[in-house]
Amino acid sequence: MRKLKDFIGKYIELTDEDLKQFSQHVKIKKYKKNEIIHHIGDVFKNIMFINSGIARSYIIKEDGKDFTWYIHFSNDNSANLKNFFIVDYASFTHQEPSKMNFEALQDCEVFIIEYEVLEKLYNSDIKWQFLGRIIAQEAYHLTHHRTISLLTLTAKERLDNLIEEYPNIFEKVPHYHIASFLGIAPQSLSRLRKP
Repeated sequence: MRKLKDFIGKYIELTDEDLKQFSQHVKIKKYKKNEIIHHIGDVFKNIMFINSGIARSYIIKEDGKDFTWYIHFSNDNSANLKNFFIVDYASFTHQEPSKMNFEALQDCEVFIIEYEVLEKLYNSDIKWQFLGRIIAQEAYHLTHHRTISLLTLTAKERLDNLIEEYPNIFEKVPHYHIASFLGIAPQSLSRLRKP
């Protein structure tokens, strides 16, 4: 649980008692590659922190095709695309049906924190509320960054940004998911990658 504690420790100071209390409520779960982590229409009752592996969130369009909304991974070497959490934040915070599916692209190990546990922590101490605010800000930042990128950047610019943020992504994520994430066809991605 070191990675999760390190993440939290960047934002709030935790005593040994805080860590003990928090650790009692954290569960560990593993997902196999290609396993569905969360189904569209289900309420997100947990927030999942990625300890290892890669997942994607995706939306199914009316024509039945899916669109990769985000690629979720825990990688200290990335910047804007760092997304430690597997969660549909709108579903989680409002306890309403999710509009996305989540799938493991590699074997994943996640730390699970239930909605009710977080609510109790938020009510127990202002520092946990501060952490909740940081998580909400990060979720908003990622969504804002993603939306603006899709609306204002060319496909080539989006690809260049992705490679800059996560140079090894093509070794870890199927190319058709990357193309979908970039909002282009796989054939277009192949053309853009040619020297």
